[in-house]
Amino acid sequence: MDDNSVYRTLFFEETDDHLAQLNDHVLQLENDPKDSALLNDIFRSAHTLKGMAATMGYDVMTQLTHKMENIFELFKTGTLQVTQQSISLIFKCLDRLSELVEDLREERDLQPAQIADLLAELDQTEHSGGISTETEVSQNPTAVGALTPQLQQIDPSDLYVIEQAAGDGYQAVQIAVRLDAQSMLKGARAFLIMEKLGQAGDVLYTEPDAQTLEEGTFESDFSLLYLTQQTLADVEQNIASNSEIEAFVVAPFDPSAAVLEEAEELLQPVPTPESETSALQQATTETKEKSPAPAHHASAQNQSIRVDLNRLDSFLDLVSELVVYRNQLEDVSERENIEAVKDPLEQVSRLTSELQDLVLRIRMQQVNVVFSRFPRMVRDLSNELQKEMELVIFGEETELDKTVVSELSEPLVHLLRNSVDHGIEAPDVREKLGKPRKGTIRLAAYQEGNRVIITLEDDGKGLDPQVIKASAEKKGLATEGLSDEALQQLIFHPGFSTAQEVTNISGRGVGMDAVQSKITQLGVRSK
Repeated sequence: MDDNSVYRTLFFEETDDHLAQLNDHVLQLENDPKDSALLNDIFRSAHTLKGMAATMGYDVMTQLTHKMENIFELFKTGTLQVTQQSISLIFKCLDRLSELVEDLREERDLQPAQIADLLAELDQTEHSGGISTETEVSQNPTAVGALTPQLQQIDPSDLYVIEQAAGDGYQAVQIAVRLDAQSMLKGARAFLIMEKLGQAGDVLYTEPDAQTLEEGTFESDFSLLYLTQQTLADVEQNIASNSEIEAFVVAPFDPSAAVLEEAEELLQPVPTPESETSALQQATTETKEKSPAPAHHASAQNQSIRVDLNRLDSFLDLVSELVVYRNQLEDVSERENIEAVKDPLEQVSRLTSELQDLVLRIRMQQVNVVFSRFPRMVRDLSNELQKEMELVIFGEETELDKTVVSELSEPLVHLLRNSVDHGIEAPDVREKLGKPRKGTIRLAAYQEGNRVIITLEDDGKGLDPQVIKASAEKKGLATEGLSDEALQQLIFHPGFSTAQEVTNISGRGVGMDAVQSKITQLGVRSK
C-alpha cells in the first residue's frame, strides 16, 4: 500500500470518528448551551476536521468546516444563541460532510456546488451573529518571548556518541521548539517533529523527557539534542516544514555549556498553515514501532489499532483448529499413557484455552457503537412530528460480538421509529391524559448470565388489540378467536400497519416485519 492510500485510510477513519463525536456533542449542546467545556470540545473537533481536510487537499470540505467553525466561535463568545434552528443547521452540515466523505470513498471529485446552499445559510446565520467572519489571527512574531534549548541532564554516553560520530561527518545540534498556543494535541505535534528529524538523523535527548512529550503534558516549549549530517539550514528547513510551530532555535551543540544562551535574532517565527492536522498525525503514532525510539526516556503507552474483521475471523479459525488438535493429542496421551508429554500437554492446553478466550474477547464490541446514533435520530423525528420526547439509554457499555452489534442497527431503527410515530402521543394529547408533555423512550442493554438482553420501551399509548384487530380485518387477515396477545403479534405480519396514511416515517407495514426477519436471521430470541 502506497503512502497516499495509507493517508486516505487514516483520513477516513479519523473523519468518521470526529463526525460521530460532533453529532453526539452537538446534540448535548442543544440540551445544555451553557456548557463551555462541551463547546470547547466541539470547537476542537471542528478545527481538527478542517485541518484534516486541508491536509488531504479536499477544499470543499475545508470550506464547509471552516464556516461551521465560525458558527461555533459565535456560540463560544455568546454572540449567537444556541437554538433549535442553529443546531438543525449544524446537523445539516454534518450530514452533508458525511455525504462528501462517502463521495471521496467512491473516488468521486467534490464540487463547490455541493455545499453552496449550506454556505449561504451559514453566511446568513454568521452575519446575524453581529461579528466579523475573520476568526483566524496570525501570531505576532515580536510578541514571542526568549526561546533557548534547555539541555541540562545530558548523559555522558551521549557525549561519547557525539564525539565518535564526528569522525563520520556528523554534527550535534541543539534545537528548541515552541508550539502554537492553540495546538490541540501537543504530544502528536512533538512526535511528528521528531519523526521528521529522525529521517535525517537521530534524536539523542529531549527536555522534557520523551514520555512527557508523548503525553503532551508540557507547556509549549521543548528541546532536543540532535545528531545529523545535514547543515543547520537543512535542519531549520526540516523543522519549518511542520505546522503549528510558533518559533524555533537551531544552533551547534556546545558541550561546555549546560544551557545554550542564544541571541533573540536566532528566534525563527513560523506561520501556522492549515495544511496539516493534529489528529491525522496522532493516528500515525500507531506506526511508531517501525522507527527507532529516542535513546533516552523511552516509555510504553497503551495503544490500539484497527484490524480487518476478516483477519480476525481467520485468526479465530486457526485457534479453533489448534484446539481440535490439542484435544486429539490429549486423547492419544490418555490412551497410550505417555507420561513424558503430560506436563507439556497441560501447558499447551492452558495456553490454547487462554488464546481462544482472548480472541473471542477481541471480537467483542460495546453496543454504544450502535446506540450512540439514536439520540440524533430521535431528536430529528421529534422535530419533524412536532412531538416532545427524549431518549434515555442504559447499559451502553454492554459488550456483544462485533458481528451481532453491526446487525443491531436496522431492527432498532425500525423499533425506535415506531415508538416515535405510533407510541408517543402529541404533547396536547398527553397533557389531557395526565401525562408529562414530553414522552420518554428507554433503550437498555444488560448482561444476564451468558445472554445480553436489549429492551426498548416508551411511555406512550402502547398496542391497542382492538385497533390492531380492526386494521387486520380491513386487510383480510383472520382475527376470530385470537387473544389480545395474538392480535398484538399481527404487527409482525408483512405489510401490516395501523397507520391511516403512509408517511416517510412509517405506514407501509415493512418495519416490524424487517425487525422479526433480522432477529430470526441473527438466531436470537425476541419478546
